[in-house]
Amino acid sequence: MGVGLVACGGDGGSDIESACDLLTTREVDQIMGTPMYPGEQDTDRTIPGTFCDWNSRDYVGEEHENPEYSLFVDEGSTEERRESFDSREDAKQPETVHGLGDGAYYYNPGSGVPFLELLVGDRVMTIGVSGNDLHPVSDDEAKRLERAAADLIVERLKG
Repeated sequence: MGVGLVACGGDGGSDIESACDLLTTREVDQIMGTPMYPGEQDTDRTIPGTFCDWNSRDYVGEEHENPEYSLFVDEGSTEERRESFDSREDAKQPETVHGLGDGAYYYNPGSGVPFLELLVGDRVMTIGVSGNDLHPVSDDEAKRLERAAADLIVERLKG
């Protein structure tokens, strides 16, 4: 089974239809500190919600040789996503992020850098980054980048 992807303009504004609408490419460029491709939405999902991934323009090589320097947003508003947010908040002893949306915390999914879980109204989002040899990402750097993205997302959703 293949993965379907659609390029997203990420214009922002009040018409948020997918995770790609939560950030503009220009905003992601500024957050990540390097030019990024427009967000690509995964259109072949088997779970509710939307997923968008912005990859760096300086990516070279085979996918498994040099993984992309990227930022992703996985968004959903189902009861199942809310229960997952609540259970992870309790079970994994996450690091609470104060003053962000209606609830937020960092958690480590088990490998790599931590992800930021964010609740804004009825939307639950996971925001994550990945690094590569050109752009290594430490835990602290991942948290800084994810927080910067989350601040813009909350502003867009609440504004």
